[in-house]
Amino acid sequence: MTISAPRVSVSEGLQQLTQRGLYQMYERWIGGMPPARDAELVSNLMQQMANPFAIAEARARIYGDMLPIFDVLRETDSMVGYDFISEAVTQWQLPPAAIVDCLRALHETGLVARIEVHDSAEVVWGIPHQVESLLDYAPQPSSGTTSPLALHGWLHQYLSTKVPRDAVDAAAQNMYGMLSDPANMASRIASLNDDCREALIRVVVEYGGVITKELFDKELSRYDSFKLHQSLEKASLGGITDLNLEAFGLRHNAPTIIVVHEVVLHILDNADPISDKDIHHSVSVGTDFVASYLRFSAHLENEKIRFTNKGAIYKTTGKRLAEDLLLPDNKELSKFEMLELEFQFARDTRLVEGSGERNFIVSDKGKEFLRRDLLEKLRLMLDWIIEEYSLRGDMSHQVRMRRSALRFLKLFEPNRWYDAMHLPYIVRNHHFSLLSSGQVSPLQNGSFPVRSSSDARELSWNLLLWLRKDLHLLGIIDLAYRENGSVHAIRLSNMGSELLGMTTLEEKSQTGHIVVNPDFEIVLFPALASHRLIYVLDCFCQRERTDSLFHFRLNQQSVLRALSGGFTHDDILAVLTMNSPTPLPQNVCYELRSWANA
Repeated sequence: MTISAPRVSVSEGLQQLTQRGLYQMYERWIGGMPPARDAELVSNLMQQMANPFAIAEARARIYGDMLPIFDVLRETDSMVGYDFISEAVTQWQLPPAAIVDCLRALHETGLVARIEVHDSAEVVWGIPHQVESLLDYAPQPSSGTTSPLALHGWLHQYLSTKVPRDAVDAAAQNMYGMLSDPANMASRIASLNDDCREALIRVVVEYGGVITKELFDKELSRYDSFKLHQSLEKASLGGITDLNLEAFGLRHNAPTIIVVHEVVLHILDNADPISDKDIHHSVSVGTDFVASYLRFSAHLENEKIRFTNKGAIYKTTGKRLAEDLLLPDNKELSKFEMLELEFQFARDTRLVEGSGERNFIVSDKGKEFLRRDLLEKLRLMLDWIIEEYSLRGDMSHQVRMRRSALRFLKLFEPNRWYDAMHLPYIVRNHHFSLLSSGQVSPLQNGSFPVRSSSDARELSWNLLLWLRKDLHLLGIIDLAYRENGSVHAIRLSNMGSELLGMTTLEEKSQTGHIVVNPDFEIVLFPALASHRLIYVLDCFCQRERTDSLFHFRLNQQSVLRALSGGFTHDDILAVLTMNSPTPLPQNVCYELRSWANA
């Protein structure tokens, strides 16, 4: 029987939460110390959940298998039960455990309410009607509309001295529709004289469209900053404005040359494409980091590994374990550092627990994690790595920017190379626009900023560091390097595209096929969405080499590792059978069963 109930309000959804749940929701949506009185806490949350910018930010937490479930909830006019949701996402082939996990994660975002039906033991989920009304009107990942860094905000500020106060909003809105058109922007850029156009391009490409006048006069001294200001203002491309971000703990309080956000996006998007001949070498991690976790977990399960008194991995032990990882040493991280990240993820998310004898064992939650599919594991790892704090940078800014980076990645064309600073610049500018438009509350501590606080450049560099070391490690983006070893470009991988909901069901089905040989070699002929199949084969095979094809070897050790990680004999046989166009060799089927029964 399908259970349903009328859609609830935000208030009714919040009232279903425990006090601990309310505190966690307050931390996600507002941050800081929550009010002592629950009524005031709920009131503050309701006010924040009526803010379209906050809604857009919360929506950035939805990716992977959460997306089709969220779409189903949006399409229904009522609160619905698990059976309805499960049937509605049948075509996505989501395991029951993944649906349960995604519903829990959606509820934690605050965009989905969870209600217990009074006259039954059933639970229903749905999107509160106030939230639904804002989802379509939530601002796109561009910038705060009242910020001078955004075209609308810049127009509002510029027109406030030109037209009567009560006509400013209408005038700004009318001009925005015309001036935000790409062809119109290109025409206005072309209308600049050669020096000003060259200076504009350099300010965007080298500084992301935000540079203090002092730094401009120092590093781009061949150009006249005042003439550039006049030209940009006349063409409605930007200009010089006083930008003070000290209240947010940032070292930026000076007259600043601003190129409005929409123009920065236009220039970066239309820059000369980066081709393979411009790249010295590139690195794609693929599913290696996620698949390597099963190997690390198998070592914990099958060996008695000793740790230090502080729960750290001994270097000698760690280096031995790291040799079993699928990932090679690279410019960003050594294999040992990758192993440490695997272990830190497991500890922070309680996938392992101490046994009291200076070693760790896989927890029940950890065993449940091992049974998840690729996209669910990737989603949980991404949730953790967004708030990973070992890298430099002020986390109060970096976490927000990391979430924004995922939203802007959706604007990237999969498999197209973009300049390495493209994403950090537009995310930083978006972040600045939120700060300068009042969408983020200033810090309460009057001692900020301190000398160690970030400036505009450092904010974007720190985000690039996270992209290189963390997001790349999950296989969501690929990196390209120059001959001198510096990062030249990034691109969204096929797996990253699927995680962010940019892959169609038809594209998702293009997994390639395998050939299983009697000598236990398995050859994968890859296609667009082979990452899922590569991941599964890595779980129960030994990968031997990768070129245009992927070569694996099935052996007893790899099969036993997979069995200890939640796979069954039938799971392995089903993967081989479904993806091979020809019948499996009989000796392979026989040995596979004997290994499973050993």
